[in-house]
Amino acid sequence: MALVALGAAVGIVPRLVMDKSPLRPDVRALEVEPEDPELGEFRVGFCTQRRKLASPLVRAFWNVIERGTSESLDPNRPRRRT
Repeated sequence: MALVALGAAVGIVPRLVMDKSPLRPDVRALEVEPEDPELGEFRVGFCTQRRKLASPLVRAFWNVIERGTSESLDPNRPRRRT
């Protein structure tokens, strides 16, 4: 939210997070329908510190994400620069 408030990014957060954020006055929500064709496709990135993957909760979340993507999320795989 800080980068969004500074104008350096766009973000996706749960409504509750935005509503409770002290940065709320500095950001604007874009209201869209879940299947809005004008929104188009977009990629969502996930990241964590390697050491956090030892947490059962983080590992479970990571496994769920990995099942829903065609890309490997192996934390030891070299990063692709785009």
